[in-house]
Amino acid sequence: MSSYHTDTVTGPAEWSNYLINGDKSGLTPEEVRWADEWAALECGDGDIVSCDGEPYFSRSTFAWRTTPYTGGDVVDYQILYRVPD
Repeated sequence: MSSYHTDTVTGPAEWSNYLINGDKSGLTPEEVRWADEWAALECGDGDIVSCDGEPYFSRSTFAWRTTPYTGGDVVDYQILYRVPD
């Protein structure tokens, strides 16, 4: 039986529909690439499964270091990791 571990990371709110549901509508190809790169760095082999609460403004999140943004609305994403037996 597998066990799981969860973690929380903060990232851009505008990416939530894509990161959770795979819906790219409203995002440019460049924004999709940024979201994919961010998710790979922040989440590794985990899966983003949800986000909590209302978006809030932040100037300090890892995503702002890998995109041209200088701040914006963010949410807290929940990541699910499978722990090997």
